[in-house]
Amino acid sequence: MSIEKVMRTLAVLLWGSLAAISIGSDSTSESGYVWKNVTIRGGGFVTGIITSPAEEGVMYARTDVGGAYRWNASDESWIPITDMFGVDDWHLTGIESLAVDPSNASRVYLAAGIYNNSYVPNGEILRSDDRGHTWDRTRMPFGMGGNEAGRGNGERLAVDPADGNVLFFGSRDAGLWKSIDAAKTWNKVDSFPSMAESDDAGVVAWGTTTQAVGIINVTFVPTKGEDETSTQTIYAAVSSLKPGWFRSDDGGETWSLVEGQPSGSRVATAALSSDRKLYVTYSNKPSPIGSDGGSVWRHDIDQGTWQEITPLVPGPENGDFGYGGISVSRANPSTVITTTLDRWGRDEVFFSQDAGETWISTSEKAVRDPSECPWLANDQGHMEIGHWMSDIEIDPFDDNKVCYVTGAGIIGSSNLTDAARNQATYWKPQVKGLEETVPLALLSPAEGADLISAVGDIGGFKHDSVDDLVSRSHRNPRFSNTTSLATAVSDPKLVVRAGHRNWGDNESATIAYSLDGGQSWQPAPSLPEPDVNQGHVAVSADGQVWVWSPEGGEGTVWRTADRGQNWTSASGLNGRLRPHADPVDSDVFYATDNSKGFVYVSVDKGKSFTRSASELPEATYWSTMVPVAGRRGYLIMGTKEGVFASTDAGASFDKVGELTEVVSLGQGKSASEGELPALFGVGKLDGVQGFYRSSDGGKSWIRINDDRHQFGEIRVVAGDPKRFGRVYIGTGGRGIIYGDIDAN
Repeated sequence: MSIEKVMRTLAVLLWGSLAAISIGSDSTSESGYVWKNVTIRGGGFVTGIITSPAEEGVMYARTDVGGAYRWNASDESWIPITDMFGVDDWHLTGIESLAVDPSNASRVYLAAGIYNNSYVPNGEILRSDDRGHTWDRTRMPFGMGGNEAGRGNGERLAVDPADGNVLFFGSRDAGLWKSIDAAKTWNKVDSFPSMAESDDAGVVAWGTTTQAVGIINVTFVPTKGEDETSTQTIYAAVSSLKPGWFRSDDGGETWSLVEGQPSGSRVATAALSSDRKLYVTYSNKPSPIGSDGGSVWRHDIDQGTWQEITPLVPGPENGDFGYGGISVSRANPSTVITTTLDRWGRDEVFFSQDAGETWISTSEKAVRDPSECPWLANDQGHMEIGHWMSDIEIDPFDDNKVCYVTGAGIIGSSNLTDAARNQATYWKPQVKGLEETVPLALLSPAEGADLISAVGDIGGFKHDSVDDLVSRSHRNPRFSNTTSLATAVSDPKLVVRAGHRNWGDNESATIAYSLDGGQSWQPAPSLPEPDVNQGHVAVSADGQVWVWSPEGGEGTVWRTADRGQNWTSASGLNGRLRPHADPVDSDVFYATDNSKGFVYVSVDKGKSFTRSASELPEATYWSTMVPVAGRRGYLIMGTKEGVFASTDAGASFDKVGELTEVVSLGQGKSASEGELPALFGVGKLDGVQGFYRSSDGGKSWIRINDDRHQFGEIRVVAGDPKRFGRVYIGTGGRGIIYGDIDAN
């Protein structure tokens, strides 16, 4: 062993010994809160599904920004298993890969790390012996990319079916790694070809950014009819337009290129049948980046042959697309199912019972029922097949049960084999308990709905009751991202929202308003500049004036006094600022520059702003100034250095309380009439990260969450003005969480 290899091994051993920390205390919060999700269901990209062959009903799902889930077969719901990771560990909510021990149904592993760059901590391998209730951690000496190109491919983490202590992990830019102690420590496999760390294993993603994809699949191939102490034959695939499959026949000690394999497209996913056939989907781009070419192949491991079995060949007649998921029946090795990828509106699930020699399209007689997730239905009430269908799995104990991932959740069927009899197959969302939206703003009005949400990618919703299913997202116009919501104190039914036009829409307004509390919407009749969108909006206390600081355009802040008929620039402001309205004085607006700590004040209905002499410490992007309800000129702002309050309309600020590193603040109903509103904050108190509540304007705080309820990245906080103690938390991928004081 070389000196370099010795040093690298010692380094990883040290990482493992320092970072193998048990997470998952069952401690309860000091004030006894109950935490639930605001019910939306789905809403984000589920990147993979893994079923356990060791026990019926054991299944896991991984997501790109929302952590991982375990299936609860008794009520067909998903249980989140990574909520114990909070703001300091938010990067662990991007799950790069997931693996189960084939011989131990209680053991599960996650490769966790959201971005592979210098701004984010290195990835970690998480291991659990209790189905994800608690985790031990080993930090790896490289990054991971749970929300990067190739996140729908896999699986790159695998457990040896002959020896559960042996695992391999294919990294994005650091080669192949092996563990022989159930993922506690890891060593690099130096013999694996350098192609895995080359430019060939990368891709230009989302414009001009080059992202490493690396090794996207590791598959153990047990020797037929023999008991092995460890599996000797292993396949590993590099994501490349060059031939990317490599094979080892000595347990990973040496590797050679697999002969006869296809080239010109990238391996997407693979599935091994019990008769030693490797089924492989190909896509010319790593999932989910706009594939426009692909195929399906069957590889006979014993004979060394490859045969193309593509159900529908991309091209001028059928369109440009790739292939995504593939799965093989455990009991019937000739039963195969696969999905197209990026066919946009015409994607397919293909089913074969003769090892791919012939295929049946399940879409021709598919019946899709959106009732479990009504907002997925289109305006005609129909549910589409979905998009980004990167993975599909047949239940290892029942060939009739199948589910596949989409960019908005999971869809499943319980009568798959009826397709072979030319009968209808029935499909429905399987997303109960799976909440993966990314809220960008939250508004709990003083009357009407419990909540109005602004959500990334899917616009947002009016939630009459946070426990009820939502029927559809905001319309007229429909936004992809809704970034801001505002209401008038004197008229809570007036609500204004700003956002980004929906996909393919180049004409609609990017700001709209409702006169019935978010039930229906009207687009503003004009825009101040053609390309302005998103940003932040405020509405005066009397509802007469809106101030909008949009993105796009020239960076001007705009005001309108006639609901968007006419716009004029607000003098004294420029750039991406956050406007706020005084809750009492309709003439007064405020604006904050979070990065510089500047505060601006207007006393002429937003026509002109003057910068205050008082400056604040830098605040996070998501931190929002709180104009205290019912008080003129009383402002509270959370910053990285603490909470600051002003009682003179921003002329001066004083630090209050000991809460620091504040992510965001929100206000809700006061404990008693006449008292200050409840203030909610996400930050640190005495070094402890958590959710906190104050009833005295931020002077003192109590923690209201516990170590098991942290929910990853936190962006938005809003209190409920109708219920004392209720708070809404907008996460970076776990949807909207709400907390109530435990009645017991």
